[in-house]
Amino acid sequence: TINNQSGGIVNWTDGDLRSGGGGLFYNYGTFNDSAAGSGELETVNNAFGGTALVFTNKASGTYNKTGLGTARFDVNFNNDGTVNVDAGTLVLNGEGSASASGVFDVDAGATLQFDSDYSVADAAGLTGGGAFDLTGGTLHIDGVISTDFLQDGGNIDGSFEIDGEFGWADGSWSTTNPSAT
Repeated sequence: TINNQSGGIVNWTDGDLRSGGGGLFYNYGTFNDSAAGSGELETVNNAFGGTALVFTNKASGTYNKTGLGTARFDVNFNNDGTVNVDAGTLVLNGEGSASASGVFDVDAGATLQFDSDYSVADAAGLTGGGAFDLTGGTLHIDGVISTDFLQDGGNIDGSFEIDGEFGWADGSWSTTNPSAT
């Protein structure tokens, strides 16, 4: 178990982060991700097998993605705090959830991509002028989606309203209350 305590700073500047055997990473402080340069891919993965790592950005935690390339979490990623995607692409490819306090703020020119099962308790936590993209898995989302959103695959479900531009290129919906305004 790794605890980045409140006031602590982790700077991920290069290479893949590999784990296995049920590792836990709790971010109570600041996690700066500048690892993936333009055209590069850096991953957080379960290279050593066993139960996969769980990365949790706690309520006091801030994750800053500033590298121009792609950071892909092939492990569980939970967000109770703030994730800032300032540049490049952050791919959530290992399941997880965002609590009602969890915020994903994606700047123009940057992308947050959901590529596995993920749950967003309150769509109001999806903010910014960047791209939100569902490419695989099931995204369960509740609340009002007020950002631009693209569904390139996967399934979206939950009880949500659309108050932004929603592009539907592929995938399916199975929701109890879809509404577009």
